[in-house]
Amino acid sequence: MRCFAGQPYVDVRATLNSFVPACLSDDPAGRIVEHALMRLRAEPALHDKIEFEVIATCFDFNLADTCSRLIEQGVLVPAEAGAYRDALIDITSRIIRRISDDLAVVYALEQEFDLVLAHAGPALDRARCLLQRCRDLGALHFAHLARGGFRRARAARVGRRKRRSCRVIVSKRCVVR
Repeated sequence: MRCFAGQPYVDVRATLNSFVPACLSDDPAGRIVEHALMRLRAEPALHDKIEFEVIATCFDFNLADTCSRLIEQGVLVPAEAGAYRDALIDITSRIIRRISDDLAVVYALEQEFDLVLAHAGPALDRARCLLQRCRDLGALHFAHLARGGFRRARAARVGRRKRRSCRVIVSKRCVVR
């Protein structure tokens, strides 16, 4: 977040940078972010759909098409697109593997919260304790789960689109025969 004239604003460049796999070198990562910023300038209505429409953040059924478009538009060369694809697949795999660990931490916090809330101390002290425990233990795990949820939603949305287009193709073929 950045403050401008006393109002908080999301730093879109920082947000986009957070979605680019850390293993990519600075040059292709910068070109991916610049490309996404140009798309947002051209289509400002996508500002709330960054993870779904503007930048690839995980494996989905459109990843090959996305990488091909980045090559065609001169954003990446084939080797960089392959590294990008592999990194997104790796990120998706790690998200899937860590879900149960992240959920375990969230469930443990929930039990701890019940104990803190049942404590007879002053309400303000209990609230401070709960907030501190959230900051210390819950925020990172919740962020991982939320990002995983966005990625699963994107994969499901793309999968539905792909199935629809396959049905159209199949139905057209059936009509032709």
